[in-house]
Amino acid sequence: MRAVAWYGALMLVCSVVLQLVFPRAMGPLPRGLRTPVLALQIARSARELETMFGPAGSPERAQWVVRVDRGGAIDFAFIAIYGAFLIACMRALEEKHPRRVRIGIFLGLLACIADAIEKACLFAITARLGGDYTGALAVLAVTTWIKWLSIAACLALLSNAMRRRGRWGAVAGWIASAALPIAIAAAVVRSVAAEIMLLVITFSFIALWIEALRFSVRSART
Repeated sequence: MRAVAWYGALMLVCSVVLQLVFPRAMGPLPRGLRTPVLALQIARSARELETMFGPAGSPERAQWVVRVDRGGAIDFAFIAIYGAFLIACMRALEEKHPRRVRIGIFLGLLACIADAIEKACLFAITARLGGDYTGALAVLAVTTWIKWLSIAACLALLSNAMRRRGRWGAVAGWIASAALPIAIAAAVVRSVAAEIMLLVITFSFIALWIEALRFSVRSART
């Protein structure tokens, strides 16, 4: 669990940096969405993307493109960190179930690969704003949901093990078990469900990290 605690700390630091780099506000987002970077990832049309980035030639568009590209570059480090975090969680919590560990590692790696492709698609889109980026948008629409659903499925695998770890573990487990059905709903309807999915997955990661810290503290005392 110490590895989980360390990876979780790195993940927290990197997520704070990303929050500072990615734009906190952009042009009008699709209905029900409030987080710009999430809205970009799950955009369904070029019209939505063009609207989010603002009028062509505007200073705001140029600034938002720079910040999205800069955040995307940093996000590659975040991908490696959260992938390592999920794999460490699987090994620490499900060590008595090798088959679950293998499935969890596969899901974690799949999420990371899909996320990396998603970032490449976003780079291609920002480079061609105002032009034709149909191919990049089509790939983005697939890879972003492979990522979110793989992460949610990995959390679902971890939820049973978490619920066996006392009161806090039970809370963390129930939060993690909610991630997959909410992610499926978000993939279908998007809107507010996508924002709820992001919150549930974020809280699940935090809960897993806190449990790892609690375990590390207890181990140090004994």
